[in-house]
Amino acid sequence: MANVLNMAQINAIQVLVDRGWSYRRIIVRIYSQAFQQIAVHATVDPGRFSTKSGHIAPEKINRVEKGVSSLLGDAALIGTESALWAQTMIKRRGIQGIRVLQGFLSLSRKHEPEEIERACSLALSHEVFRLKPLRRILKNQSSNSGHQLAFLETHELIRDINVYGEIARKSLVETSRCSKDDNKEEREDE
Repeated sequence: MANVLNMAQINAIQVLVDRGWSYRRIIVRIYSQAFQQIAVHATVDPGRFSTKSGHIAPEKINRVEKGVSSLLGDAALIGTESALWAQTMIKRRGIQGIRVLQGFLSLSRKHEPEEIERACSLALSHEVFRLKPLRRILKNQSSNSGHQLAFLETHELIRDINVYGEIARKSLVETSRCSKDDNKEEREDE
């Protein structure tokens, strides 16, 4: 039988600590004020956790604890190119890619989904699966978007497109005439 070693009151909940000597583990039983058992917890080896998912509020669960599929689902919410980039990156980089995926998802706080989609498309085409180059692509996109100049349709210093077409036609006619003259001279020399 287990011996009761300690009893404490935490926020009006009675906690009894039993020690099971066969495994040298502490079993914590949580009781309500009416002395009804609410939960039972057993200690585990150092570095391991055994908290039941029902005992933790969903907003308190870390992204990594939710798993890779949850992270990939979040990437898919940004767009299709983002989802494809994230899936390919995880396939290529393995477990080290989880940290990259977390950083990638944080980019959505600073950048619009359309910008991220364009960057992912470019990164996929160049097979870039690291976060630093992806950030550089996004930075270059945002710096270039402010400086992009609109092309003028007409301007007093620019000739009409038809003028360039006429110049090209004349050049072709003269070239063909010169080549015919050269052929005549070669025949006469023979």
